[in-house]
Amino acid sequence: MPDNELVKKYLARTVDQRMVDIINEHFSSEEIILDLGCGSGLYGKFLKSKCKKLIGFDYDPVLCSTAKNSGFYDEVVCDDVAHLDQRISPVTGVFCSELLEHISNKDFPDVIGKIERLTTGKICITVPNPLSPHFKHDASHILKYSVYSLLSEFNKSAAFAYQLHAIGFSESNLEKWHFSMINWLSSAIPILSPTVLYVGVPKT
Repeated sequence: MPDNELVKKYLARTVDQRMVDIINEHFSSEEIILDLGCGSGLYGKFLKSKCKKLIGFDYDPVLCSTAKNSGFYDEVVCDDVAHLDQRISPVTGVFCSELLEHISNKDFPDVIGKIERLTTGKICITVPNPLSPHFKHDASHILKYSVYSLLSEFNKSAAFAYQLHAIGFSESNLEKWHFSMINWLSSAIPILSPTVLYVGVPKT
């Protein structure tokens, strides 16, 4: 998918209540939150209510401009995630939704290492389940993983311990009866969840 088409796709996205629930559950009175892969700033409003300072980070100038114009971010950095450690000072929490699947397996350990080194608190990461249809229909999803193999990769960390969580179907999918019928399973069993959440906390 060409970059301009991908940008249009992200600009057209609407708020996913599952992500709002994650923010509400895992963040509270943070000093600084990094919205990594902030896109158009879809979750800026919700993240800003949980911190004193909110920083957005994305690679696309159009998306970064949209996020900045939302008024919820204290700072928006437009750069490649490979330069994250050069552009961002330490933060107390990271929210990273639907970004890591766009990173190659070769670059994945380096990116996670950068995230962990600049974070003193909780890391919340969501990615699509590779078994779900929407993963296969997006050519920009280049990371090769299963939900459990990715958990193993995360837990190679010497600094953070990660847990895997199922989050079920989105509101739009729940309007279809066949998804609503099995949502209780997809909300409990990660391999059946179309999107999954990894929560990392510093090891003591």
